[in-house]
Amino acid sequence: MRKIIPLIIVIFSIGGMAQEMTVIYTKKMHFPIYNNVDDYFQTGDVNTNNKIELDHQYVLRIDGKHSIYYPLKEINNDKIVNEYITDKRKISYESINNHPYSIIYKDVAEKSKVSLNHTFVVGEPKDILISEKLIKFDWMLTNETKEINGFLCKKATLTEFDNMFSKKSECVAWYAEDIPVHDGPERYWGLPGLVLEIIYDSGLNIVADKIIYDIDDFVVSPPSEGEKMTREEFENIGMMEFNKN
Repeated sequence: MRKIIPLIIVIFSIGGMAQEMTVIYTKKMHFPIYNNVDDYFQTGDVNTNNKIELDHQYVLRIDGKHSIYYPLKEINNDKIVNEYITDKRKISYESINNHPYSIIYKDVAEKSKVSLNHTFVVGEPKDILISEKLIKFDWMLTNETKEINGFLCKKATLTEFDNMFSKKSECVAWYAEDIPVHDGPERYWGLPGLVLEIIYDSGLNIVADKIIYDIDDFVVSPPSEGEKMTREEFENIGMMEFNKN
């Protein structure tokens, strides 16, 4: 039996049901497309007519100290319209946007993580399986609050290093202490409450739409299919494939 409860729920019911739940998140990706690589490292020189605006739903299944995060349904490769303006001429063309995604299993008790990473290498889809330790995030907790769908949430910030672009990135997490689960979407965890929203400085955000308290036989287990790699090998997969040819 499955009971669906909107985010505006009676607080006293949360504590006893928090060990087994499903959270539906919407991942909103609204990215500008840069005219060249140098534009990425500058501000104010972006062609705002050229954007990717995509929303996808993800599921976080939590069973005690274990959780798994995955796309609600298969992510399609959407067509995007590219527009450039050069010498007073507008050039438009369509292209296919390939969407990589990850299925992420977390074991908070053992501080471990297993992820299946669906990516594209030289235009071809590839599934990579990575087993590693959970990252202990250096969250900065604040007293700032806001309400998200009926829950009073507190703000935490995190500074990370983007290895791909060799630059720092910032993200903001809003978590609900009234939901005593130290988990959240994607790789994030370790806050004193369930993360209901993640906001990146890149123009992407993830927000919880609803919570489902499950009374079923679903078993949270790690993904097992895919080519096994270390995190370092995965981050250098493009160069590894290039060296094979």
